[in-house]
Amino acid sequence: TRRALWEAGQFPLWRPTIMSGAPFAANPLAGLYYLPNWLFLFLPWLPLNVGFNLSAIVHLWLAGATMYALMRRGFSAGVWGALTAAVVYEASPKLLAHLGAGHVGWTQAWAWLPLVILGVMRAGKWASEQVASEQVASEQVASGQVSKWAVGAGAALAMQFCADVRMAAYTLIAAATLVLFLAIRNSPFAIRSFAIFLGLTACQWLPVMALLPETTRAAMTLNDAAIWSLPVRYLLGLLVADRGGFHEWMTYVGLSTLGLAALGVWLAWRVRGRRWLVGWLVGLALFAAWFSLGKNGGLFTLLYRLIPGLGLLRVPPRIWVLVTFAAAALGGLGVDETIRRGGRNERRRAGPLLFGLVAVGLVAIDLLSVDATLIKARSPEQVFADGRAAAEWLAAQPGHFRIYSPSYSIPQHVAELYGLELADGVDPLQLCAYADYLTRAAGLEPGGYSVTLPPFPEGSDNVRIALQDVSPDAEMLGQLGVRYVAAAFPISAPGLLEQGVMDGVYVYLNQAAQPVVEAEHAIESGDGTVLFEYNPWPVYAGWAVSVATVIVLSVVWLWKRRTND
Repeated sequence: TRRALWEAGQFPLWRPTIMSGAPFAANPLAGLYYLPNWLFLFLPWLPLNVGFNLSAIVHLWLAGATMYALMRRGFSAGVWGALTAAVVYEASPKLLAHLGAGHVGWTQAWAWLPLVILGVMRAGKWASEQVASEQVASEQVASGQVSKWAVGAGAALAMQFCADVRMAAYTLIAAATLVLFLAIRNSPFAIRSFAIFLGLTACQWLPVMALLPETTRAAMTLNDAAIWSLPVRYLLGLLVADRGGFHEWMTYVGLSTLGLAALGVWLAWRVRGRRWLVGWLVGLALFAAWFSLGKNGGLFTLLYRLIPGLGLLRVPPRIWVLVTFAAAALGGLGVDETIRRGGRNERRRAGPLLFGLVAVGLVAIDLLSVDATLIKARSPEQVFADGRAAAEWLAAQPGHFRIYSPSYSIPQHVAELYGLELADGVDPLQLCAYADYLTRAAGLEPGGYSVTLPPFPEGSDNVRIALQDVSPDAEMLGQLGVRYVAAAFPISAPGLLEQGVMDGVYVYLNQAAQPVVEAEHAIESGDGTVLFEYNPWPVYAGWAVSVATVIVLSVVWLWKRRTND
């Protein structure tokens, strides 16, 4: 992205660096439309490692801040209840596990869920029965405050969508159930927020929807979509922390959190004005936990068959964010209700303060002790060490060529550092025609969905040697402009000539290599066959819709401000 923006002076519509090229602006994982990325990741003078760390820190803080705001402004909780919920939400082992796994967009999107829920609640005039009356709600409508919250909900959901599409889908589930629970299904406020969200994110969803039929993701089966379904036994992870465990199956929300959440259910349910909120949060948590089980629980399978497109939400346990959210909110309500009841006793005013301090401290210690096992600090030298020797040698070779590795011996970030182009790669959004071609060129038969090219056999413990018994087709690779093959093991195949072993990486010259065909926004083989040609009109159309939405919102805001003055 930096190279395209600041060196070539172009918006990165196309990515030439992996999989022999693919649409980039249409790929939701690119993060091009997530505004904070332009501050932390895309500026040329900020080192990438510094930018990534700053982004992680800011978004962890933002997760706590938005949860605190929701508890205070949306659920009418006190300071200590809101602070407890904020600590639970931002220190969640599920969040830290995904951060440690390198899921940058997912961790960024985590922070926006509470803000969307806050906007939906306020726009629907249900901030809280404790602080909102019918008269106050009417004044809010008259003064335009409801419109402000509707815009806020739509904008927050748009930001989350641009960070991670899947997280936005789960947030929509939470928001939709809230709207239904409050019996405002036909409310113009909810419709307005959704319309604003669609308009602002057209720059992302319109290109994605146009490209989707050309990708392998559109042909996913139930088994593909339900991969890494949460095993039922991992529900015990709610009680026993899986320290250093697999990020997709991380379910621990904290024993202290569960205790406070149970207290919240018990106490808040007895308050008439909060009974609906407890019911919604408990229902949301139960639904998300059941959905997380995937094909092990039955609900995901049923919904997969009933709802078109649900399979695009691959990896059901990702919805566990809603369990964490509900547990954090209920825990905060537990602290808040306890303090409210204790505050009624004039002689024990120090008690509520002490309880709040103990609750926040206990939750922080509980969660941070698990978080510490999920994150490992690595220096830039360590991050870029894998395959570096081979990459340096390849970068010194003359001409324009591509590289293929059946063992991920030249990682994408290392190839990007040295300006190398790969025929292989890792990306959940792959072009069908290219994936089929490269799979055959790798010596394999096309099968089910895979996030890697070449696809590795299911259940492979070590991808570095998973394809050591497979012989690649040098002729087919050569048609893609692959001049060199880099592998973690020796290869015996016609047309491949060994050039040396560099820090454990075997490098071969492909004697059948053809020149790379210089085609704009297309993948073309050496014999003139066009595997894929991309027309970026959906990108431009999406820009037009999003810009028009911003203009309309700005005009409406200026008009309302002028009329109010």
